[in-house]
Amino acid sequence: MCLAVGMITPPYGLCMLLASSIAKLSVSKSIVALLPYVAVILVTIIIVAFLPEIALWLPSFIE
Repeated sequence: MCLAVGMITPPYGLCMLLASSIAKLSVSKSIVALLPYVAVILVTIIIVAFLPEIALWLPSFIE
């Protein structure tokens, strides 16, 4: 999830740059459209970082 945030946010943002060039949109319009999604991803990353049991409950059944 952290890598996904890195791929869609500037300054690198390769996926964002490719998507905006395919859609023929400016990068600034793409950034504005992505902000709600990035916010949700960042909140999810913070929750998983502080409560790792949420992400590890399914692998715990394998033991």
